[in-house]
Amino acid sequence: HLVPTHARLVSASPHGLIGNKLMLEHVHPNLDGYFLLADAFFEALLMHAPPGPIVTRVSRADARAEMPVSEIDRWLGEYKTLRIKAGWPFVVNSSAPQIPAPQSESERLAQDLYYQRTTWPQAQEALREHYRRSGNDAEYTRVTGILADAFPFTGALQFQMATALIRRDRPADALRYARRAVALEPDNVNHLLVQAHAQILRGRREDGRATLEEVLKIAPENPTARSVLRQLEAG
Repeated sequence: HLVPTHARLVSASPHGLIGNKLMLEHVHPNLDGYFLLADAFFEALLMHAPPGPIVTRVSRADARAEMPVSEIDRWLGEYKTLRIKAGWPFVVNSSAPQIPAPQSESERLAQDLYYQRTTWPQAQEALREHYRRSGNDAEYTRVTGILADAFPFTGALQFQMATALIRRDRPADALRYARRAVALEPDNVNHLLVQAHAQILRGRREDGRATLEEVLKIAPENPTARSVLRQLEAG
């Protein structure tokens, strides 16, 4: 039984009144509101037009945690909402919004983006580097994924995302990005190695072996490919 999108918002709102809990202002949902809408559409797609058999089910909690929205995106949305609410019909006399001083690196970068002192890719890349230096692997992976999906024809980003996902013990997801990297740069040894790594972790040893043999065609003395192939031969 499908629950209409409006009913989803109503049921998740105090006293059934859709307000600040799920909305940024009078038109746009916040992240929680957008997630409810997306979840409702996803269920409708599965019920009426699934593209194939459902192999893996992802819980709502995991899907919510994996939303492809960085802290820069979230703060930028907050600042734009402040700008909207500083004008009519929220106030009689419009004024410049009061943007608070940044309290974190993500806020600082979001304000640079808001005031057009940087671009969206530059801000996301700076945030990704901040997470890398600070050891925040979860958020590093999130922002890397955001960039990899925004620029699907950049092989280096696909490779970096595949590597990050393997570190987080997600080889199935890593394989998707590794395939992208290899398709873009089929002679890149590093791309092939990360694909082989993901294939082997997924239990697809023969596929991994074939990928490693492709590596040796390009770089016959590659020590990683030779070592892993010996391990596969040994069982």
